[in-house]
Amino acid sequence: MRLELALLSALVAAAPTAAFAAERIEEVVVRGNQKVEADAITTVLKSQKGSQLDAASVRSDIKLLHDLGYFSDIKFLKEPAGGGIRVIVEVVEKPAIGSIQFVGLSEMKEDDFKEKLESKVFTIVNESKINSDLRMVEKQYLEKGFYLAKATYKLEPNPKNPNEVNLIFNVEEGGKVLVGDVHVLGNQYFSDSEIIDKFFSKPYTRLSNISPPGSVYNDDFVKRDVEVLSYLYKDQGFAEVNVSNPVKIMEEDRRFVRLTMEVEEGIQYSVGGIEFSGDLLYTADEMKEWMLLKPSELFRFTNFRKDVEMLVDKYGDKGYAFADVNPKHRYDREKKLVYLNYEITKGEKVYFGDFTFIGNTKTRDNVLRRELEVADSELYSGTRLTKSKANIERLGYFEEVQTLRERDEKNPQILNYKIKVKEKPTGQLQAALGFSPGAEGNQNKWFGQGKYTEENQSGKGWRTTLTGRWNGGKNYDLEVGWTDPRFNDSDWSLGFSAFLRNEVRLVTEDVDVQEARKGGSVTVGRRIYELIRASITYRYSTIDVESDT
Repeated sequence: MRLELALLSALVAAAPTAAFAAERIEEVVVRGNQKVEADAITTVLKSQKGSQLDAASVRSDIKLLHDLGYFSDIKFLKEPAGGGIRVIVEVVEKPAIGSIQFVGLSEMKEDDFKEKLESKVFTIVNESKINSDLRMVEKQYLEKGFYLAKATYKLEPNPKNPNEVNLIFNVEEGGKVLVGDVHVLGNQYFSDSEIIDKFFSKPYTRLSNISPPGSVYNDDFVKRDVEVLSYLYKDQGFAEVNVSNPVKIMEEDRRFVRLTMEVEEGIQYSVGGIEFSGDLLYTADEMKEWMLLKPSELFRFTNFRKDVEMLVDKYGDKGYAFADVNPKHRYDREKKLVYLNYEITKGEKVYFGDFTFIGNTKTRDNVLRRELEVADSELYSGTRLTKSKANIERLGYFEEVQTLRERDEKNPQILNYKIKVKEKPTGQLQAALGFSPGAEGNQNKWFGQGKYTEENQSGKGWRTTLTGRWNGGKNYDLEVGWTDPRFNDSDWSLGFSAFLRNEVRLVTEDVDVQEARKGGSVTVGRRIYELIRASITYRYSTIDVESDT
């Protein structure tokens, strides 16, 4: 006789815990699943064979299965089995997506969305993914200026297959919303044109269609413009500038938006004095010499930010990776001066730990590791770490390079680094075949050429080239080259090249001259200092000439 434990978590909650206390689970069975494997269900359950049946575990299991997003109904049942019970998990799967369609598209095409959809054909319906797809569609329209675009969806049953539905995205594009007028109030130091010229949100003109972003209204653009306006003033010494939230008014035709921004410029400050306090590893004169901000000069925000970064880097080069620089301001509004006090907390010295690489599916670890300017167990240095990242980027093998750090679990003074890269294509293959209809007599009418280049051959960082040309008959040219820029992971480079050329020239109607050239070269080089290299090349070639009379 079966006893239903749960239809929903509420029923499980109502079941007394004591009722499960002595029941041992002998078997867990899944029923009703069609596309989802039984193992994929049982592995996430807390209720496992050999454990005691527990109401809290059952509630947790129902929630876990519900969060998978694959099931519209979940039941837990039990029945006697051997010396214990058999737990039966009955599920009703959501239907699979049989097709994906778009309705209402005019300004955009289905191909603009399909590659970016999280929902895929023949996968189970997942409302979370569909809602994410709706936001993606609306964002795509937003970037093109269709600020009023709305996307909805519906699931239509497939009459030919009761287990499938057709996912239909319905799009109401609305009209493209453009920036009509932009007004700036309260500005005296900068003119309207100087400010608006820096904005993304520029008033619409006939040239807007050919000048991205084309005066398209976008909330993100407006937020960025507010930041730009504030930055412009701060970089000219207006440290207390205030820019209000823009006023946005949409025209009745809903095609244009008028923007109004108000700025309170405040006082234009110069630097009155610079002081340092806290954990000082350098003298005040040394640090002042390094700084871009100088007394009596304008208090420029760009220089101020770079000075803070410089101090962090200087302390980092002495092993203090978590040094904190807290600048304090004191404004003298009568004299229009700002006095700075950089409070520095050096923190603890830290050392480099392990360096691991992520994402290099093609490039070998040693090709990356040899570009590092730092090593395991060395004292931390922010400058050398930055150079290491730049060296890897300079290889040209990756679209993106990130450095991720985390403290060692056993020793907090050790920093382990993960260097995450995203590979990009490094090879190129070209081929061409042509015909010259204007050629006469013995002239060659057909010709062809091909070229293969690879900057990261076999993931070892080798540069290889292979070029071939054919101008018909016995006229051909073949070149091959190989270079290892870091031979045996050292600062030395080694390269070889070889070529073979054959050319037949018609001297007179009865005389042909065939010239054969072959040779090669060997190049040895070495890095002298950073990006400066020196190399020496030895070349050898021979020429053979034959004449047919």
